[in-house]
Amino acid sequence: MSIEKLIETIKAVSNDEDIKLLSKNFDLTELDRPDAKNQILGIYHGVLDGKSITVTHRWYDRCRVFQIQPDGNKVALEIDGIKVAEGSFLDDH
Repeated sequence: MSIEKLIETIKAVSNDEDIKLLSKNFDLTELDRPDAKNQILGIYHGVLDGKSITVTHRWYDRCRVFQIQPDGNKVALEIDGIKVAEGSFLDDH
């Protein structure tokens, strides 16, 4: 797989399962975060084409006063510490 394909895949993410499949297909390892208590749902790391790859999955609350909205999700791709792509999707429940 290439970096260009990874960028396309990040932009096309539409649910949690896509992120798990992406991490498997691009041989990314989920980092262990035993004390995680923030809005980061997962951090995945690996090496592709000799470059350090980090994918971060975050959620955010889209609700406003008197409105209930599904949570939003952002998936950011960093290559060698520089953010190069982002995808997003809404929870479907």
